[in-house]
Amino acid sequence: MATKMAFAQCRKHDPASKPHVAVVGAGLSGLRCADVLLQHGFKVTIIEARSRIGGRLHQERLPNGHLVDVGPNWIHGTAENPILDLANQTKTTTSRWDVNSYVFDESGVLFPVDQGEKYAGAMWDIIQEAFKHSNRHGSETDGNKSLADFFREKVAERFPDSETDFERQRQIVLLMSELWGAFVGSPISRQSLKFFWLEECIEGGKDPMEKPLHPSSLPSCMHICATCG
Repeated sequence: MATKMAFAQCRKHDPASKPHVAVVGAGLSGLRCADVLLQHGFKVTIIEARSRIGGRLHQERLPNGHLVDVGPNWIHGTAENPILDLANQTKTTTSRWDVNSYVFDESGVLFPVDQGEKYAGAMWDIIQEAFKHSNRHGSETDGNKSLADFFREKVAERFPDSETDFERQRQIVLLMSELWGAFVGSPISRQSLKFFWLEECIEGGKDPMEKPLHPSSLPSCMHICATCG
């Protein structure tokens, strides 16, 4: 919308003048908007509240020294996907995601593949149960009940007190459940179970996924900012 309005204003100005457009937010959308405007001759200033660019696209270093992606870190479906085109243009190294689930604990220790599959499977099963519950019982579900509340109930059912190391297993799945918050951009403690049915999963789940291995797209974004007036 901002881009269309800017183009419309441009037609009303003296052709010799260069319209100056402010873009609020230096996330992927804001940077792309600035990029398109610059390509069409506009002067652009990006306003960002944080001390960094990228929005949800950023990295953090864990206490054990590992650098991890926080936020989007894969491309879901590679058939005619413009995001993959951008990754290729910025020479971002990618790798194809395999079918196994590799799960690390808080200290960075890798679980055996069978355990990783077990915990990942439990997490996704509960997500599906939450979708079904919200679709079927949303009208009578308390609006204050969150997806996190639902997870706590379900892990207690899946790992009863009679099971060996049940507390640790519950904790692992609850920690993994926070991944869903990263997928949709909001912590699961703030996602309403009542309205969870409104979350739509991306189609093409069986398409190949590409995993970026290096944040080389950020230098390109920084180049865009450097050219903004």
